Amino acid sequence: NEQKVSLLQQEIETLKKQLDSSIKETNNKDTEQSDQLNVENKLKEYEKTVEKLKEHEKTTEKLKEEYEKEMKKLNSELEIQRTEHQKNEADFKLRNEEMINQIDSIKQENDQLKIELKTKTEELDRHVLKLTETNERAQSLEEKVQTIEKSQTNNHLRKLENELTSVTSALEEHKRQSQHQIETLELRQREELRQLQSGTDDTAMAWLEKTKATQQQVHSLHDELQKEKLSHEQDVKTVRQEYEDQIKTLQETCGQKEQEIDERTSQIENLLDRVETLQNSLEAATTRLEHTAKSTPSSSSTPEEINMAKDQEAGQHTACLERYKSKQKELEDLKTRMAEIKETHETQLNRLGQEKANDIQELRKTIMRLEKRVSDSKPTTGVNEERLVRVAEQHKKEISMMHDQYQLAIDTKNKELEDYAYRVKAVVASKQKEVENMESKRKAEIERYEVG
Repeated sequence: NEQKVSLLQQEIETLKKQLDSSIKETNNKDTEQSDQLNVENKLKEYEKTVEKLKEHEKTTEKLKEEYEKEMKKLNSELEIQRTEHQKNEADFKLRNEEMINQIDSIKQENDQLKIELKTKTEELDRHVLKLTETNERAQSLEEKVQTIEKSQTNNHLRKLENELTSVTSALEEHKRQSQHQIETLELRQREELRQLQSGTDDTAMAWLEKTKATQQQVHSLHDELQKEKLSHEQDVKTVRQEYEDQIKTLQETCGQKEQEIDERTSQIENLLDRVETLQNSLEAATTRLEHTAKSTPSSSSTPEEINMAKDQEAGQHTACLERYKSKQKELEDLKTRMAEIKETHETQLNRLGQEKANDIQELRKTIMRLEKRVSDSKPTTGVNEERLVRVAEQHKKEISMMHDQYQLAIDTKNKELEDYAYRVKAVVASKQKEVENMESKRKAEIERYEVG
């Protein structure tokens, strides 16, 4: 439009110059009719040109006004767009800085979580190793206790057998000597009776003195027999007390082992809870990182790319939720299995304690029966001595049977502890592997977002 206006102005100037020259020529040549006609024609043309020029000027003014309005509108829109662009640029810089700060914070948090997870894993390994060492020490202690118990039991039994044999031999010797002395005395008494019947008073007095001496010897033998009986009863009481002390010591040892097992179980449960907490924190940090990286698309992204990124984000979010639900279900199953194992362990401990209490009660009844048999027995007869020997043998068999039962219970409990420790170690290894897999996935996603 400006070029057209300039061209028209140049034409007008040219026409003005021609008109001026024509007027001058007309003034110089008033006589010439043809020039006048030319001048008139040129004047008419000039008037037409002036009218065209006026119309063109009006059109130009109108176009100029429209151009100015359009320019003002475009300038205002450009200013608005420039302001919005500056604002968007400032917001983008601010969001970019916030995202960088968040990524740095998440990286620091992930590094801290890695350190804590490594520390907790090492602590868990130390506890598992300590539990294994404790089980080994407990097994060694049980073997020592069994060896000592077996040695003491065998020594006491051999001692009792030797004492019983010596007492039996002494009783047999006393019986034999008493029988021999009684026969000798009877012979002497019969001889003295014959002499007494002959009517000598001195012989009668001698016979009375010998009879008193014989009675004193019989009383002395009876006292010795009573002493042997009391000594035997004292030995039985000593054996019973030593056996009760051994049972009490074994019960205390078993209680200590059960307490150690409960403490180790509690420590393992606490470590599993810490591992679960660290795993949840790691998943939350990964989710925040994904959400932050995907919620700030670049300015050059197209709507299709943004929608595709949103769809991928929704799919990954759904996969994360499913993975979280799966891990939560596995954790609940693990807690349920641990509760079942603990309940089974407590039931077996209660059953073992009840069996031991019943065994102790039976042992006490057996000892009471033995005491009653010993108190009711008469050492002067060979039948009671044989019965005492049978009772001692029965007592020995019962002690051996109870020892075997207790050994079997201890072996069973050690095997259960080994199985439990193996299961706990397997669970810890599985959780560690899952955490490592999630950590590798998180690193891959972070690298992918950094590259993108």
